[in-house]
Amino acid sequence: MFVLKKLISAFLLPLPASLSLIAVALGLIWFTGRQRAGRVLATVAFGLLLLLSLPVIGSGLVATLEKGQEPLYPAERLAAATADVGRAPRWIVVLGGGHLAEPRLPAIDQLSSSALLRLAEGVRLYRALPGTRMLLSGAGSGAVAQADILAEAAVGFGVPEQDLVLERTTVDTEDEATKLTGIVGKEDFILVTTASHMPRALALFRARGVDPIAAPTDYAVHHGVSGVHFDEFFPHPAGLRLTEVAEHEYLGRLWAKLRGRL
Repeated sequence: MFVLKKLISAFLLPLPASLSLIAVALGLIWFTGRQRAGRVLATVAFGLLLLLSLPVIGSGLVATLEKGQEPLYPAERLAAATADVGRAPRWIVVLGGGHLAEPRLPAIDQLSSSALLRLAEGVRLYRALPGTRMLLSGAGSGAVAQADILAEAAVGFGVPEQDLVLERTTVDTEDEATKLTGIVGKEDFILVTTASHMPRALALFRARGVDPIAAPTDYAVHHGVSGVHFDEFFPHPAGLRLTEVAEHEYLGRLWAKLRGRL
């Protein structure tokens, strides 16, 4: 099921979807008599790819996910989210964010930029909240799980090994919500993940009867910058990437709802 979900979602992303439509259109034009249908389909695919490559579109979609996701910073905000409202988190839970196992490289170079930012925020919160432990998650396609790479990097950042707990079998956010909730039990915990991913992660954890304190990081949109820049109306790989991030989150939430997990 997991592999099937990944395959389907991969083909629904803007670039593969647009190229697939263009391939069908070319087939209609070159190998059938349906020239008009092929031209129309090719035009639609080109327009779709162009539109979804505009940074103004991608940033707008991601901004809706990041809206209201405030970081636990500065110290006053962290205090307000914990002790000031009667909550005493015992865990800093860091969700996996991707890695590429390459033993010749340091752990921080094996982590994706998203995973590294999540870990860095987790370490910051761990240091700010004495007595907490870090719970790191993530499986791996090779011999080394992402949780182990996160742990190696965390130790390099000065976190003692005895304060690290690893969950090496989680393959996606739904799996993390189920297995990590089983580890933390009824204890309060802070959930660290990418800001655009936080709404779906919170929904999945809350569906399992827990209420994490959100600690979003890895923001893709600069919410403090006002106005729209001229260059945001030109297609760019960054715009396509933002659109993919947003689509991934919306599809993930839809998938969970269809299966009754939300």
